[in-house]
Amino acid sequence: MNWEEAVVSWANDLAGRSATLDWVMFQLADGRLWIIPLVAVLGWWLWKGRTRAAITMLTLAAGIGIGDFIGGRLKVAFGRPRPCRILDTWNDVAGCGGAFSMPSNHMVNSALAASFLQVLFPRSGWITWPLVALNAFARMFSAAHYPTDIVAGLLIGGGIGTCLALALRYWRGRASSARLAHQD
Repeated sequence: MNWEEAVVSWANDLAGRSATLDWVMFQLADGRLWIIPLVAVLGWWLWKGRTRAAITMLTLAAGIGIGDFIGGRLKVAFGRPRPCRILDTWNDVAGCGGAFSMPSNHMVNSALAASFLQVLFPRSGWITWPLVALNAFARMFSAAHYPTDIVAGLLIGGGIGTCLALALRYWRGRASSARLAHQD
């Protein structure tokens, strides 16, 4: 057993010991984890300014679509089976999912959203990154991903989210400068 299988086995061995822990990990491993924070942020943005909120949310949604597409293509290219497909024994908490694991698309999307929000709203990192870390552990707890799948997803998603947020911030700065220049 290599080090990654040992880490996943250790995390997955915690499954089945507590119905409450299994439920919490299932909720964290579920991709819908981001719905509540995103709805809260959307509500706040809409309250602050509809156009800006709409552009920001569309950019984030497009980024998640891009991240999913890239992650999906990389899964097929790497062809790495999920730990739950090759471990001799595993505790089924959330099902096994698709055939391939590298990179974790949950991590791509989580890191993309967290980095995007943190670039635009620096204080949001106190909420988003702990959620990302819990999601990462939950993916190993459910034996869906190896640690390197998670790291790859974090790097891909973090890179895409950061680039999109910086591009959006740059575009907003240019648009503001153009409006000011036009008023003169």
